[in-house]
Amino acid sequence: MTLPTHPSNHTTASFETHSLTIELPLEVADQLAQTHEDGLEGAAVAALQLWLKIGEKHLGIAKGYALAHGISTHAAIRKAIAKVLDEKAPRIATTEPLKKVRASRDADIYRRAMLGIKRKQLAQDYGISEIRVHQIIALGKKTDPKNSPEAKNRVAEVLRDWDDPL
Repeated sequence: MTLPTHPSNHTTASFETHSLTIELPLEVADQLAQTHEDGLEGAAVAALQLWLKIGEKHLGIAKGYALAHGISTHAAIRKAIAKVLDEKAPRIATTEPLKKVRASRDADIYRRAMLGIKRKQLAQDYGISEIRVHQIIALGKKTDPKNSPEAKNRVAEVLRDWDDPL
C-alpha cells in the first residue's frame, strides 16, 4: 500500500554554502591525494569529517599528550593525523640501497645548510628532528674536503703569501 504524496509530507531545506580554500605545499597535497580514493578533495573532506568526530574525549587525550611533550594541542593532533596518513601512504619503491638514498639526502641537507637554510626548516622539509639535522651537518663539516688539514694549510699558505710584502 502506498500513501499518496502531498506537498505537506515532504520537507525541503536549503543550506547556505561556504567555499574553503586550503593552500598546501605541492608535496603535501600529492601525499594527501594518495591517501583517498577520491583524490585531494576526498581526503580534505575526510579530514574535516575526522576533525568533527574527534570530540571532547580525544581532545582531552591530545591535550594530555601535548602537555607531556611540551607542544601545543594543535601540534599533537597534527602529529597524530600525520602518523595515520604516513602509515596509509604508499611507499615509493626504489632500486637504490637505503644507505645510498640517505647519503644523498644527507649531502643535500649539508649543502643547503651551508647555503644558510635554517636547521628548523631543514628538519621540517625532510621530516626529521633538528637534532638529526645538526648531526648530519656536523658529520658533513667533518668529512668536507674543504675542511681537511691539507686544505686549511693551503689556505693559510695563500694568505701568508698574500700578506708578505714584495
